[in-house]
Amino acid sequence: LTMSTKPIVDTVSERLGYRVQASAINVEQVEYTQLIRVTAKANDATKAADIANTLVAVFNEQVTTDQTSRYAELKADLEKELANLDDQIEAVNGKLALLDVKYTDQQQFSAEDLVKQAQLEEELSQYQYTRSYLLSDYQKIKYSEAQYTSTIIQKDPAVPNPEAIQPQPMKAG
Repeated sequence: LTMSTKPIVDTVSERLGYRVQASAINVEQVEYTQLIRVTAKANDATKAADIANTLVAVFNEQVTTDQTSRYAELKADLEKELANLDDQIEAVNGKLALLDVKYTDQQQFSAEDLVKQAQLEEELSQYQYTRSYLLSDYQKIKYSEAQYTSTIIQKDPAVPNPEAIQPQPMKAG
């Protein structure tokens, strides 16, 4: 799993103030669940618990940062497209306003003006349709971002186990 990658383990080491080895960490999915079991080995039980808890916190921060970044890029792209469409809509509305002024001055439209007005109204309709579609996408992205931003919840924090759970080598005296 990506929880025990070098960048994550390095960040855990920085936070704890001592070197944590990736080989001292075990991450496994609990069968038939969405749970992940994190265990850590260290010479000191408190350090092992600190490693496991810090690993979960750092991983959660990384997931949140990645998701936020992804959503920010999508929203920025859509905001640019919406701004571009707003400019195009404004330009078409300006052209239609000029035709209206021309009609008011002359009290009639030429055939050419009528064709131009129909084309501009069609163009405006297409821009408005595209804008509403993009705005809908933008709202969906914002909803997804709010709904799925953080997906990691630490169910049970690690606690120090004072008893060694791994056989210790015998020392000759």
